[in-house]
Amino acid sequence: MTASQTQEPTTSSALRVALICFFAVGIVLTSAADYIGAGIEVVNHETTVRAGSSPTVIVWSIASLFMLALFLRYTRRPNPMTRLKWVRRVTAFALDFVAYLTSVAGLFALMPLVVEAKRVGQFHWSFSRTFLVWQDWFSMGLSTCVVLLLFLVYIAWPILHETQTVGGYVMRVAVVKDGPGTRSLRRCMVVALWYLLDIWASLFGWSLVERAGYKAVVVR
Repeated sequence: MTASQTQEPTTSSALRVALICFFAVGIVLTSAADYIGAGIEVVNHETTVRAGSSPTVIVWSIASLFMLALFLRYTRRPNPMTRLKWVRRVTAFALDFVAYLTSVAGLFALMPLVVEAKRVGQFHWSFSRTFLVWQDWFSMGLSTCVVLLLFLVYIAWPILHETQTVGGYVMRVAVVKDGPGTRSLRRCMVVALWYLLDIWASLFGWSLVERAGYKAVVVR
């Protein structure tokens, strides 16, 4: 292998730009809608329950999830360079969070919408009310748990396969194993959780990820 080959970057500038455009499309589509997602808000002792989606957002969600799956499947293993700085880590996380949330919010709002349609006898693409019903704890709670669990899988999958998330690719960030050892999805999900906690813990000079035998680095 020649010296020029060893210095070849594993992150493509063109792909990084394409991924940034991908983020932008998701933000524009979800921002154009009145409300995308589902939640229970309590402000000044007043409760608001609402959920919303749209056919356009559903189509975008399916397409973007397919694109995310392809990226996670075919991205190449990066070459670690230096230790990761806090600002780069936070930016990569923010990009990942936006990409994931704009991809799944419309889909996971479907469960509360369907449950509400069953309750009132008619389906609407959005609803808002100022009182709780027992079905809310099932539809909202289950949707939230599924969204959070899948986000953890999204972060853990590249750790398991020594690749990068979408935000990690744009910011040239990766979590790599620091030394030999076996990997499992369950362990990598724990490392992913610690990595998310380390986004704030690293400000104080300690890292759960490093204690678990991994490290967050900048890659070429």
